Amino acid sequence: MAPERISPLTVNRSRAFYLVVLTGVALFIASTAAADTPQSLWNQVKASLKQGAYREALQSLDALQAASPQDPWAPLYRSLCELRLQSPSTFAQISPAQLAALKAQLRLE
Repeated sequence: MAPERISPLTVNRSRAFYLVVLTGVALFIASTAAADTPQSLWNQVKASLKQGAYREALQSLDALQAASPQDPWAPLYRSLCELRLQSPSTFAQISPAQLAALKAQLRLE
């Protein structure tokens, strides 16, 4: 019994497929490594703070302090997050529908 012959077109497609997969993996690894830079972690901290997401900011600060343990600002921001989590909210919590109604009312005034 003779071995089955593989066409050159199939081999080229397989090589192209593996090249695409390897390129995708390399890009994923590079983007993951870039996402953990101190600057990108600071961006995550600041974005979380702007949203009032103090727990998420603390998680980003944990990663930041692991990546850059000598950063002088990280303990300050950590204290800020912890204080905000301990203090009661000073703003009323409203639903998105209530917010939309208030915005509409303000436009009319």
